Amino acid sequence: MLSGSSLRLVGVLLLSYLIITAPHAFAQSYPEPNLNEVQPLVIAQDRAWPPFAFVGEDGEPRGLLIELWREIAAAMGRPVEFHLVDWPDSIQAVKDGRAHVHGGLFYSEERATFMKFSDTMLPLSGYLFVPSGAPLTGFDDLHDKVIGVTEGSYEMDYVQRHHPDQPIRVYRSNELVVMAALAGEVAAYVADYPVSMYLLDRHGHPSNFHPLVQLYTQGLLAGVALEDEALLQEIDQAIQKLDPDFLSQLSYRWLRSELVVEVVPRWFIALLVVTLLLLLLLAYTLFLSRQRRQIQQLVSIQSQALQENEHLFQSLIENANDIIYIISADATIGYLSAEWVSVTGYSLEEAVGQPFSDYVHPDDIPFLVECHERTLQGGRLSGLVFRLVDVHGQVHDMIANESSALNAQGEVTYYMGIARDITERKRIEAEMEQRREMLEDTKVKLEKEITERSRIAKDLEVAQARVARALEEEQKVTVAQKQFLQIVTHEFRTPLAVIQSLGDLLELEVSNDPQVRQKHIARLKSAVQRMANLLNKALGQERIETTFWRTNAAWFDIKALLQELVSEAARLNGDSRRFRINSMSRRIQADRELLIICINNLLDNAIKFSPSQSEIFISAYIDAQDRICISVIDQGKGIEEQDRCKVFGKYYRQDAQTNPGLGLGLYLVDQIIRLHGGDVIVTNAPGAGACFTLRIPN
Repeated sequence: MLSGSSLRLVGVLLLSYLIITAPHAFAQSYPEPNLNEVQPLVIAQDRAWPPFAFVGEDGEPRGLLIELWREIAAAMGRPVEFHLVDWPDSIQAVKDGRAHVHGGLFYSEERATFMKFSDTMLPLSGYLFVPSGAPLTGFDDLHDKVIGVTEGSYEMDYVQRHHPDQPIRVYRSNELVVMAALAGEVAAYVADYPVSMYLLDRHGHPSNFHPLVQLYTQGLLAGVALEDEALLQEIDQAIQKLDPDFLSQLSYRWLRSELVVEVVPRWFIALLVVTLLLLLLLAYTLFLSRQRRQIQQLVSIQSQALQENEHLFQSLIENANDIIYIISADATIGYLSAEWVSVTGYSLEEAVGQPFSDYVHPDDIPFLVECHERTLQGGRLSGLVFRLVDVHGQVHDMIANESSALNAQGEVTYYMGIARDITERKRIEAEMEQRREMLEDTKVKLEKEITERSRIAKDLEVAQARVARALEEEQKVTVAQKQFLQIVTHEFRTPLAVIQSLGDLLELEVSNDPQVRQKHIARLKSAVQRMANLLNKALGQERIETTFWRTNAAWFDIKALLQELVSEAARLNGDSRRFRINSMSRRIQADRELLIICINNLLDNAIKFSPSQSEIFISAYIDAQDRICISVIDQGKGIEEQDRCKVFGKYYRQDAQTNPGLGLGLYLVDQIIRLHGGDVIVTNAPGAGACFTLRIPN
């Protein structure tokens, strides 16, 4: 066993151990010892039940029951605390365990379901109080009036059991009941006689109300929870020990009427003063005696706790997983815990009294000496890392915390420390670092592989999209080809029939008239030209859809081109149509052949949809946006607004039954101008037919 000074040293050492190891992960915690302290007796009572219990002006508990319970608790040898709340809450406090005892209440069957009751402490009577001078004789006169009672009280229970038809109004305390009666809120009320008289004197005058009928006389009891039978026995024993004179004096002091005025002789006052002084002296003597007993009891408890702590400290130090050490100012070892043997293999006997540096790795001695000197100067060091060499020459990595200790004169004479072997921890950390690096490398490789696979997946998605688009285009082309073949077959049949019939006529030489022959030849040329136009449109569509027009772009004069195309149209149509040109002379860069297809298609449409002998107007100019504009205006019936968005559709023909064609003319015009970066607009010219305008960037 350790000596007294050693125990004190051990205590300081343990405290330092707990303090300086708290910030580190290797600290251990132990539960505090369970001291057998004397628990206070908690009494629950109504906070507004004068003169039995109430809160004084200074905020402290006052009243007859308060003083009575202080005496009972003293007889039980326990301190006492009061929990003063509204009456319903005082009963609930015992039910839910916030209080040990209810300070005073009457017995009822409902309360007996969750409480056990003590012996009678005081007798108490309840009355029906009515206004003074009121012509009332009992409850029969109050059947149509409201009377006041306290919530959860015996008075409320009594009225509900014996007069169930009586209207009542419930208040949280006796004080609120009396104040309500004085204010005229209720016609009467039920209360204990001393409580009612005390509150009437406080808030009004005792003559305002008078007791009409005595309802009951019950013993005032203490109440505890059903499971606290042992506590109830202690309370009953303490009640039986109460001095009857004390109870009489207590009742006289609190229950006497505040309105009684007596003429007392002077000698009686002097005698009363002397008696009070003697009683105070006696009370003080009893108080000192009680304090002495409490101090003795407390000293006994503390001594027992100290012995338990000594055993706990001894066991804690001897079983700690760290080396606890004390080193004197001359750097020699003064104390070592048992863990020293487990780490170094040296016994405590051969190590204590030796220089600490004998067991430290030579390379760490200068650093450790510097740290020890700083500790001796009153410092506190944490996280010191050094190495110890065990009896077999093996090196152990250690981490330590150190702090200085003072003697009685306040001088630093030694320092203490706690060291833990972290060799295994460092090995694990190195292994974890190695594994972390391996995981990091694996992560990088996986990320690269995921990136590559994502790229491949994206390429596959792009390829699939291209294949899908190609299939869709192929399907569209197939459908278009079928439509085209149907239209071409129908359209080629007419000019071929004309050519065939004219050939037969020429072969038969049905007429030698030159004019007739010339007419047949003109019709033959027209049919051939019509077939040529059909072929040009079909070939133009193919060329546009291959988007190679820029390879044939060249500079040419737009006015010359318009004159050339209009002359050809006039030659083919004879005098059936008149053509008028209004064009500037300007060189432009475009695909001349494709632009010829555009203008010829517009001229063909103008001829087709305008009446005979009408005028077709062709113009070329520069608009406000510096675009080259070519307009063709006919004298036809124009195009309805709802059809203007359809005329540029592929294979769309207006009045297909009366107007032959492939439905490719305006489609080709729109596509060619789009390839040039421009657009086509169609309107109805004022006083004329349709107006088609090509707008090409300059």
